[in-house]
Amino acid sequence: NLCSSSFSGYTVPAAPTLSAVNLQSTTSILVTYNEDMTMTGNILLPARYTFPSCGTVTLTANSVTPVNARTVLVTMTQGGAIQNTPCTLTVTPVGGITGTSGVALSSTGNTITFNYSSAADSTPPQVASVAPVDTNTIRVTFNEPMSAGSISTSAPFSDFSISPSTTITGVTCNGPPVTYCDLDVSPDQTTQAYNVTATGMTDVAGNALATSTTSYTGDGRPYIVAITPLDSTHILVQWSEPIGNAASVGPADYTINLNPGPGTLNITGASLYPAGTDPSAFVMLTTAAQTGGGGYTLVVNNPTGSTDSTGNETSATIPGGGGFTGSSSSSAPTVTSASSPASTTVLVNFSEPIDNASIDTTDFAFDAACPLNGIVPTTAAQVSSGVIQLTMPAQAADGSCTVTVTGVRDLLENNIVGSNTATFNYLGTTTTGAPGGDTTKPTITGVVAISNTEIQVIFSEPVANGGTYTFSP
Repeated sequence: NLCSSSFSGYTVPAAPTLSAVNLQSTTSILVTYNEDMTMTGNILLPARYTFPSCGTVTLTANSVTPVNARTVLVTMTQGGAIQNTPCTLTVTPVGGITGTSGVALSSTGNTITFNYSSAADSTPPQVASVAPVDTNTIRVTFNEPMSAGSISTSAPFSDFSISPSTTITGVTCNGPPVTYCDLDVSPDQTTQAYNVTATGMTDVAGNALATSTTSYTGDGRPYIVAITPLDSTHILVQWSEPIGNAASVGPADYTINLNPGPGTLNITGASLYPAGTDPSAFVMLTTAAQTGGGGYTLVVNNPTGSTDSTGNETSATIPGGGGFTGSSSSSAPTVTSASSPASTTVLVNFSEPIDNASIDTTDFAFDAACPLNGIVPTTAAQVSSGVIQLTMPAQAADGSCTVTVTGVRDLLENNIVGSNTATFNYLGTTTTGAPGGDTTKPTITGVVAISNTEIQVIFSEPVANGGTYTFSP
C-alpha cells in the first residue's frame, strides 16, 4: 500500500446558506448565497423558491436564471393586495442544491427576510453579468425582467456590440419576460478579454437600460501547449485544458510529418493519459521508432471529436507550429546533472520527464561529506520537464556534494535504477576559504500553464512577495 505523510487542518466544509435578497422590481429579486454554488439542476427550479409570509401580497416564482457563481435572478408572478411589507423567502427542499464543495444547502439557513415595496418600478435595469457559454456563444444576463419587444433579435443586432473584432451573427433571448440573451459570435473566441456593450432596451416597466459595457474572458478552444517525446515510440501531447471523452481519442486525430519531408511517422495508438482518466489534458501517442535528433511536426486533424467541458472542439492551431525533436531513448530515467544555484535550492536534471506522482522528498539523499547530509528536502517539485527542484534548509558550509535519487519513475512507469547520482558544488551561507553565501540572483526555472487563465511561475529559490510580470504577445 502507498501511504502519504501525515497532515492536519482539514475541516469539513460548512453548509451554504442564503445571505441576501435584493428587490429589483415588484416582480423580480436577486437571491445571493454565501458561497459558490453548483448552478445546475435543482437550484434553478422555480418551485424551490417559495414566499410563505409576505403580508397581503402573494408571490410565485416562475423563472430562475444564474447571474454569477453565487447569485440567481428570480422572476415572480405577483398577486393579492399590494403593499409595503417584509417578505420571507424559503428555498426548499434543500436536497440537490449544493455548494461547489458538494455540501447541501443548510436546512436552517434556507430562509431569509427582505423588504417588499409596492412602489412602481422606476429604476433603470442593468446588465448583471456577461459570460461565455462556449467559444461561439456569449450570455448577457440582466438584473431584472426585460421587455422582449425592446430587444432586437434580427440583423444587424444593434442592441449589442462586442470588441475586439467580433461579429454578432444571432441573438436569442429567453422569456418573455427576458432575463438573458445569448449572442452567437464569429470568429471563434480565444482566451482573452472582450467587452460587450448593450444599449437601447427597456425593462418590463419601460425603464431604459443605460448604455453599458461589461468585460469578460472568452472561452477559447483547447489547444496543444506541449509535445514531449518520452522514448523512441511514445510522445506525450499536453492540451491547454482537459479534453474527452476517451472514446473520441484515436490515432486518426493526429499526423506526424517528417521535417524536412516528405514522409510521415506512423502513429499506432492514441489514448488519454494516465489510463482511466477522462477527461484529461494529456494524450499519449504510440508511434513507429523515431530517429533520435530527427525533426518532426505534429498536426491535429480536426474535427477530432474531442471537446472541453463546455463542448468546444479542439483547435487545429498549435502555437509554435508543432515542431519537436525525436527521441532514441528506450531506457529508464537517469540523473544527468545537479546544481545548487542558492543555499536553499538544489536542481536535479533527468534524462526525461518524471511522473509527478512518484516524486517524494525522501527520494533524495546526500553523501556523508556534503553539508546537506542527513537533511530531507522540505519540498521536491518538477519545475520543468525532467527538472526537479529541491528546497533545502540553508547550511553555513560550502562543499562538494553527491545526490542519490531513488523511487522516481518516468511517465511510462519505468523506475530509476542505475545512473542515479550526480555531483555538484553546494554554496553555503558563509565563506570558509571559498566563495560562499547566496550572492546569486534568483532565476525563473519554469513556467507552467495550469489552465487557460492561470500561469505558474517557478523560481530557482524562495523570493519575496511583489514584483512585476509582463506578457507578450
